[in-house]
Amino acid sequence: MGGRVPFIRPAELAQDDSPEWKAWQHAIDAVDAGPGPKVDVFVSVPTTAPLRIAADVDACVARFLKGDVDAVLTVTPAARNPYFNMVTVDGDGHAALVIPPATSLHNRQSAPRVFDITTVCYAVRPAFLRGADHLFDGVVGAVEVPAERAVDIDTALDLKVAAALWGARTDGK
Repeated sequence: MGGRVPFIRPAELAQDDSPEWKAWQHAIDAVDAGPGPKVDVFVSVPTTAPLRIAADVDACVARFLKGDVDAVLTVTPAARNPYFNMVTVDGDGHAALVIPPATSLHNRQSAPRVFDITTVCYAVRPAFLRGADHLFDGVVGAVEVPAERAVDIDTALDLKVAAALWGARTDGK
């Protein structure tokens, strides 16, 4: 279709279980090794989150450009809360809260707010990306996006949900 492909990801970084962090490191190294400009900000917009809009990416990059973080990711309010309604089950079948709260909680609204990481957008400082082993090795900022734009397609059900949400869009995008 006329697109330019500046590099190809190596096969070992293109598997279902390949570490995305390593693929990002390869990408900035490949771009920086070329004749063009060097990477100032690495931005990833994974294809598994097709309901994002340009404003989500702009907000992620704008938060990154404030300069007080190594990386920024997008988040959405979590449907479940590890302080209130998420449990582990031990070998005897006994349940316990994932994170026991400091005081008793009698409703979900009293629990600390928690978020799901989305794959809508990531912005990362190249020097941090090259030197760290994991996103949370540094200072990470967050930008909240609404759940209807944060669907991450990992399963057939996720695809059906995304298709339904796409069909229901009223923003014209």
